[in-house]
Formats: sequence, structure tokens, C-alpha cells
Amino acid sequence: YAPCSPADLAGRGYDYWALGHVHDYAEIGRDPWIVFPGNLQGRSVRECGPKGAVAVEVRDGRVIAVRRLIVDQARWAVVEVDLA
Repeated sequence: YAPCSPADLAGRGYDYWALGHVHDYAEIGRDPWIVFPGNLQGRSVRECGPKGAVAVEVRDGRVIAVRRLIVDQARWAVVEVDLA
């Protein structure tokens, strides 16, 4: 992957960046939108919590809203159990 800054991406003139490699959801910026959508399903116990996709609403050729959709069917969790 190629590390870059939000300023580098914003300077390219795109309205929306969907970044990959990172499996967790994160909004890095909103002008323009810079989003790690994450993955649809946790792949191991190292990927706990809700997973999903991103719906992007476009009007008149411009991104006006971004909404996270939780679509996972199973979740990994770490649970401590007292065996005393």
C-alpha cells in the first residue's frame, strides 16, 4: 500500500476516497470524504466488533452523505471467564 496524508488525497480533486487495507471503519475526512469502509465480516478474533459497508449518497454529481451499514452475520468477541 502507499501511505499518504489526507492533504495529499484532497489535493487530487476527488469527491470521495474509499480506502482499503485497514479492516476497521474510519472516517478520515469529510471535504472530501475519505473513508476506510472496513470489511463486511470479521475474519478472526483480532477483528472484533460490528463490520459492514458504506452507502454513498450522490446528488447532482456530488457526494452529499455517507452512511455506514452494519451487515455482518457473526461477530468475534473476547470474553473473560472466571474458572475459579
